[in-house]
Amino acid sequence: MAAKVLRAETAGAANLYRGRARPPRLGFAPLGLNAGLLVADSPLDDAQLARLGLRPAGENCSVQDVLLTPADERACIVEVDGFTIDADGGDALAAAAENDSGVGGALLDRPGSVYCAFAVSSKSICDFLVVDQGEFVRHFRQEEEQTSADVGLPLKKEFLFTFSPEGEADADEPGDGERVVDGDSLIDRLTAVAGLPPSVDVFDRSVRAYASA
Repeated sequence: MAAKVLRAETAGAANLYRGRARPPRLGFAPLGLNAGLLVADSPLDDAQLARLGLRPAGENCSVQDVLLTPADERACIVEVDGFTIDADGGDALAAAAENDSGVGGALLDRPGSVYCAFAVSSKSICDFLVVDQGEFVRHFRQEEEQTSADVGLPLKKEFLFTFSPEGEADADEPGDGERVVDGDSLIDRLTAVAGLPPSVDVFDRSVRAYASA
């Protein structure tokens, strides 16, 4: 069931970004800063967000604000088309993903599917995690363009944020060769990987701001 859900392609998704040798630099972590994004295909209430180390800040901001001007205690929540998106400019989301003595431990009680992406440009670290129906199904991590974790079967949509080290055009799905993760594209395209239509832009919306609990 989980594998079927995670490999399902939205109509036309295989044509996105085709023919580009490398995804464009979008600038979400350009200055050695952290960027984290979580996409859940179900609503998350404040109690569940508190488990991720977040509390309402009583103001609004945008995902772009959080990711372009990161701060350790700054985050925001977007709710669109039944999805919940958590953008984190600090370490709270990454810490929650690694607690309970295991990567993704704090995410295992989430309903439905949860996709997480983390990028630390100063250390060239990119991390991609997927939990589906309480089951940890995918972990792909690279440091300095070298793979340090590759657990679970690659998702078909991973081509949206990877490129060939030789500069070859992106394939429709990951092949047998080594692929390098582009951190900006991992953050920017995680919503499409999670199943939101590519036409849905969540980055400029004014939404609820959160702070680290």
